Amino acid sequence: WLEEVKRYCQENTPVYLVGTKSDLQAKRMVTYSTIKAYADERNISYIETSSKTSENVDNCFSTFATELVKHSDEWKRPPSIEKPIIPLSGDTNPVTNGGCFGGKSCTI
Repeated sequence: WLEEVKRYCQENTPVYLVGTKSDLQAKRMVTYSTIKAYADERNISYIETSSKTSENVDNCFSTFATELVKHSDEWKRPPSIEKPIIPLSGDTNPVTNGGCFGGKSCTI
């Protein structure tokens, strides 16, 4: 997933690795130090949260929102390339009565 972020996002896009269910320490599969080292090696932020106890949930969202605001000017898309305007002259073919293709049947 990190390669996808690097491929499709700008270089300075902040990336957060969020560990959930921090309240279940007895069931932890990977140590904090291992995950922290993984995040540090990739220059991404790591935070552990628990929706059950609300631990770090607000902090996680606040930190991420602050980063988004801080970098928002850097991420503005360049102005869209304007599509050319094709002027219509007065000699366009008028619409004829009789349905599709000048009165022939029209099957859709």
